[in-house]
Amino acid sequence: MQFLRKLPRNLSLEKTNKLDKTFHFTNTKNSEIAFEWFMLSIGNKYTTINASLENFLLHVGRKKFVVPLYKQLIKNGNYALASNIFEKAKLNYHPATTRAVSELFIKKEIK
Repeated sequence: MQFLRKLPRNLSLEKTNKLDKTFHFTNTKNSEIAFEWFMLSIGNKYTTINASLENFLLHVGRKKFVVPLYKQLIKNGNYALASNIFEKAKLNYHPATTRAVSELFIKKEIK
């Protein structure tokens, strides 16, 4: 996690892909590492993660992971992907998590 947190936020697609091929972050089963990797990858427009990200958001309902990931998707121009995943996943989330994510879509407030 510390390794991922210390990486520059603006990696090239080539470097992002090389990291993924070396460490297999996209398919990790560790939620903490997956979260850090997805946050970095979304910001770098590394779309290779999309299927794994969707799976993660469909099966992990912890607000500390879910809300920042949707926020990052919307902030980086992936509104349609975020909306599509949320429609599939929202019934599995705790009501407070569903409400928090819904507010991101309603208000479109990304800080």
